[in-house]
Amino acid sequence: MGNRVILAVTVATAVGLAGCARPYQPIVDLKEVNLLAYEQDLAECRALAGQVDVGGETIGAGLVGAAIGAAIGAATGAVVGAPGTGAAFGAAAAGTTGLASGAAHGVATQEQVLRRCLDGRGYRVLN
Repeated sequence: MGNRVILAVTVATAVGLAGCARPYQPIVDLKEVNLLAYEQDLAECRALAGQVDVGGETIGAGLVGAAIGAAIGAATGAVVGAPGTGAAFGAAAAGTTGLASGAAHGVATQEQVLRRCLDGRGYRVLN
């Protein structure tokens, strides 16, 4: 039962941290730009960037991290006679790290798609 509690806390923490992320706002040189057209293009580019599966990347990286952490934790725990506890703590620690890493990568990919889209439509994206 303890392993499930650790997993639930790990997932809840990752979801909570993901909710704190601030939406990316590109800095665009708007000199001589039709603002109505820009707002339309920005909305369309945001929709395209929204197709990046941040949740999938987050969960995938979290599962890989948890599996690796469980293996290392079980091996370490076996030395002191508690492989199950070691596996649980290893899975929680590495799983949380994997979740955070996956979320960061997914968000960075979304930002890249948004920048490329705006650039492809002729805007000078400065960040």
